[in-house]
Amino acid sequence: MISKIKLIIWRILNWMKVGGVVQIILSSGIRDDGWFKSFHTKKSIDQNGNPIPWCTHSFNKFIEPRLKKNFVVFEYGSGNSTLWYARRISSIKCVEHDLTWYMEYKSLFPKNVQAVHRPFNNDLSYAKEITADDTKYDVISIDGVDRNNCISFSIK
Repeated sequence: MISKIKLIIWRILNWMKVGGVVQIILSSGIRDDGWFKSFHTKKSIDQNGNPIPWCTHSFNKFIEPRLKKNFVVFEYGSGNSTLWYARRISSIKCVEHDLTWYMEYKSLFPKNVQAVHRPFNNDLSYAKEITADDTKYDVISIDGVDRNNCISFSIK
């Protein structure tokens, strides 16, 4: 009897052209990954409210098992991705151009994060920050401004 009721309900929902939407909300990968929480909070978080990189969920699932505890990461831009990487690796250096954003997140960063503020201007100090010392990085994430110059300095 219950299966007949479900079938009738699904037929009605599909007739109304909302069956797919209801299915996504009730049971789907994007629900399980926390997409709806991210959407409603306007923050990049997983299903448990933990910070995640502002990347596709498939990329996060790809990169996470490849990160090693001894990795050193450089990140152009900062925020939830910095918090996410910091839990998985040895150390991370991030450069942020937005002072308000930098001040908001700096106090949230754990001890293995070195956060630097560099305003975005014509002197390229933001993009050049990766060359401030001789550190060799295992992962470089470019999620900030001046991406072309960031790439150029990252491969030197």
